[in-house]
Amino acid sequence: MIRLINILERQYGINCINISSYLRPIFTFGKYFEQDGKTLLPLSVQVHHAVCDGFHASRFIDDFQKLVNDDTLWRDLDEGKQI
Repeated sequence: MIRLINILERQYGINCINISSYLRPIFTFGKYFEQDGKTLLPLSVQVHHAVCDGFHASRFIDDFQKLVNDDTLWRDLDEGKQI
């Protein structure tokens, strides 16, 4: 099982001409690693508050964690199944 973690001590940036109007979410994944018998995957999510708040971000993280934990939810998507 891969466990998602957010590494707060590392900071990521994006270079945009006008960052105030950049409304798309930014997902930055780090290199997965093993720790205490678990596989960990660093994930940083940056969103513009005009289109997303903590509630939406936490729903995404929870849903993504479920997909990572249970590959039967997505491995057969090419056969037309819905999540």
